[in-house]
Amino acid sequence: MATTLHTNPVDTPTKPPSEATVILLNDDDTPMELVLVILTSVFLLAVEDALQVTLAAHEHGKSIVRSYPSRDIADTKVAQATKIAQQHEHPLRFIVQ
Repeated sequence: MATTLHTNPVDTPTKPPSEATVILLNDDDTPMELVLVILTSVFLLAVEDALQVTLAAHEHGKSIVRSYPSRDIADTKVAQATKIAQQHEHPLRFIVQ
């Protein structure tokens, strides 16, 4: 008689979700004011932090916005931010790493 081995999914170790970092890419078309509004309203940065992120992206071509505990959260935030930029007809872009 063959023995069937059953595993309990509760006992199976799961890999924690990997952290995902949102990066702002510089562009010369999106007004700084709109970038600040998006960083403060979507990514919930303080105004001072949003200004630092914006200036760093302008100077270096890109800048870390913030990290999230999962890729899904980061992708959702980027989608929200991109939608706002597109509604204002600006090419603001973010990437998730």
